[in-house]
Amino acid sequence: MFKKKREENVAIDTIIGNGTSFSGRVVFEEALRIDGHFEGEIQGVGMLVVGQSGAVKADNIDVMDIFIGGSVEGNVSARGSVQIASNGSLKGNISYGVGLTVEEGGVFEGNSRRVATHPMGKGSENLSGN
Repeated sequence: MFKKKREENVAIDTIIGNGTSFSGRVVFEEALRIDGHFEGEIQGVGMLVVGQSGAVKADNIDVMDIFIGGSVEGNVSARGSVQIASNGSLKGNISYGVGLTVEEGGVFEGNSRRVATHPMGKGSENLSGN
């Protein structure tokens, strides 16, 4: 399942690098990795990876899958899986479709809710906002 798809095995096509700060709204299709600081809104149909040095403060994160190795503050909607690594932290609520993993040492402060997903892998009406 998701453990096999760890951040090291994902082809990343967009990176907000360590030492970079960005604020606003980002929309992506494949995979986005954040090793710097981001504040705003994130929406994507692919995977979001927050690296160890990454810090995200977002009103809303809406993605297919998310791997958190750094720190995230904000609510997460993942149509697929959420994985919080042993050095990762998430302060916010989670809606997820497939799986939720918090590795030993990882921090999760908030509420989680599993939402049924469409057989084609698309999110339910609860996640899409319809």
